[in-house]
Amino acid sequence: MQNAPKFNHFLGIDVSKEKLDIYETKTKSYITIPNTQKDLKRFIKTQTQQSDLLVVIDLTGGYEQKAADLFYQAGFCVHRAEGRRVKYFLRAIGQNAKTDKIDAKGLALYGEKTQERLQLYTPVNGQLLELSGRLSDLKHMFVQEKNRHQAPKNSPVIRRQIARHLMFLQKEIAALEEELFGLVMQDKELKQKYDVLVSFKGIGATTALSLLAFLPELGVLNRRQIAALAGVAPYAKTAERYPVTGMSGSAGQT
Repeated sequence: MQNAPKFNHFLGIDVSKEKLDIYETKTKSYITIPNTQKDLKRFIKTQTQQSDLLVVIDLTGGYEQKAADLFYQAGFCVHRAEGRRVKYFLRAIGQNAKTDKIDAKGLALYGEKTQERLQLYTPVNGQLLELSGRLSDLKHMFVQEKNRHQAPKNSPVIRRQIARHLMFLQKEIAALEEELFGLVMQDKELKQKYDVLVSFKGIGATTALSLLAFLPELGVLNRRQIAALAGVAPYAKTAERYPVTGMSGSAGQT
């Protein structure tokens, strides 16, 4: 997030299919509302739009999309927080208890403490992440079906059926990759990052698109920070790194 504003107030929103648990740091209060467009709009109207307010929304399989879009359309700064990163952050500060209210407060705290590296939500990068996730799923299915096709016990009928499915998956994968590429080319900042990535030896279009979707901090953090965030930084597994009882493992395992 280049030229990031300094946020002083945070809304942490834990998302489920039916409801939203919201924690406000300014008032230190909780509220639970139904996860509907009507209730979200009503709640958003109660919020004073401030340049120093960041809305941190739990990334929950698409159930957060409505909230992210409505807050964004109302002019708020929004970050969709990836659950694994939030979980490791909370573990690092010794918060292991888990309820919806605790998670909402944890999201607000995560936003406060890591705001300098967070990517603000826009419809473009939101769509990029969703399409990339779907592409990853399809490729995983393709590998599974390919392995099944090669299994010696399969009958000719099953092989033919799997072969047809593999052809279908190939077409869907190609269509999604084309959609992703078009999305990136339409966004000036994403296109600049893409051009830089593919200029490196060994990075092709597919890898570059995945990096743009799943590691949006590229170009914002320095090489040591991005290595740690990606989980490839070599940290020693020593107990001294974790003063919190019960923690173990490497800081790079995020």
